[in-house]
Amino acid sequence: MSGHYVVFTSLALWNGLLMPPSHPLFHRLIKDSSNTGINTCMVLLLAAPLLCCGLWGLLLPLRSASVTPVLVAIAFFSSSVYISAWIIDISRTIATQHRNRTYDLLCVSPAGAPGVSQAICAASLHQDERLVWVIFLRRLMTGLLLFILLMILLVTAATSRDTFDLPQLLRLLLDILLLGAAFYIDHIQAIVMGCLVGMLTPARSRSRPEMPFLAVGGFLILQVIIFSISLLALLGLMSLPTVNWWSGIILLAFFYLIREIVNIALWRMLVYQLNASPTDFRVGT
Repeated sequence: MSGHYVVFTSLALWNGLLMPPSHPLFHRLIKDSSNTGINTCMVLLLAAPLLCCGLWGLLLPLRSASVTPVLVAIAFFSSSVYISAWIIDISRTIATQHRNRTYDLLCVSPAGAPGVSQAICAASLHQDERLVWVIFLRRLMTGLLLFILLMILLVTAATSRDTFDLPQLLRLLLDILLLGAAFYIDHIQAIVMGCLVGMLTPARSRSRPEMPFLAVGGFLILQVIIFSISLLALLGLMSLPTVNWWSGIILLAFFYLIREIVNIALWRMLVYQLNASPTDFRVGT
């Protein structure tokens, strides 16, 4: 990122996560990982999105005013569960390297401390193709939900031709697209935030045995704060006497900027904690 913190920091870090690094530590951790059976992380990866799909099916018949707050909770749950498993894995591996006094030795490599931390993070994400499964399931879940909403909208419009309102139909279609965009933003920024927390926490309190769970607690607190602010903004928007076409777009941009500010702050803290510069980290374009 040429040493600059920009509004697309999360996207740059996300693109870097998608490409496995060439660091030897990454390949060693992948090789040493157990591929026998379905581990806890994989269970969470499969269970969280599927459970959310079931909750969506139960909530769809309800009134939109009742469903809206619950949708925010579902979005929070669907990403937070498996990301918490990743955070525990990342922070525990880094702390183990510190306790074994191998972390400093690994940092002597040309990639330095940023390369070592990112290699451990990438190994946790790509082990057993976890990240591939997450991307697939999130796309499947989002596509299914948007398809269901679109079908309900079209059926409702077809059965009420006498009161058909084209501007209202277009507005609802826009809301569906914005909802899909919100799920995509949550998917990327939440994973990036979890990785940053997982790498940052052991750098600050590496000797505490409960450190991985402190990292998860910090991540969940940030999630609650972000979604609470977004929910308040949504409820405030819905309480307005008139809601125009741009309201949803403004709300989506607000949601994106809140998470981006948090990720940039975590990114700065990690760079400072590792005594590195932004150019030392591997990011995508």
